[in-house]
Amino acid sequence: MRYMIVDGRVTVPGFPERSGLKEPTRKGYKVYSEGVTLMCKEKFDNLWESPSSSDYDSYLKETIKEAVAHTPGVSNETLSSLLSLPVEEIERIRSS
Repeated sequence: MRYMIVDGRVTVPGFPERSGLKEPTRKGYKVYSEGVTLMCKEKFDNLWESPSSSDYDSYLKETIKEAVAHTPGVSNETLSSLLSLPVEEIERIRSS
């Protein structure tokens, strides 16, 4: 779920107009509730501080590994396009 917390009192969940991984968030709804805001903040903080959370390189390495498992021989250029990352970043992660 995509959301933004404003001033610790308002939560703005965002939704894409159509389903799909690359669909941008275009609609947001203001929720004026300190309770909802607190729940969203606690959820984020718990995930952020969780021992199971990954750093960027580990997360990207795992994402690329899964993509390669589903499509063996996938090129760095294709991964770059699918993940919206520079080819150099894909190369860096795959070579590490």
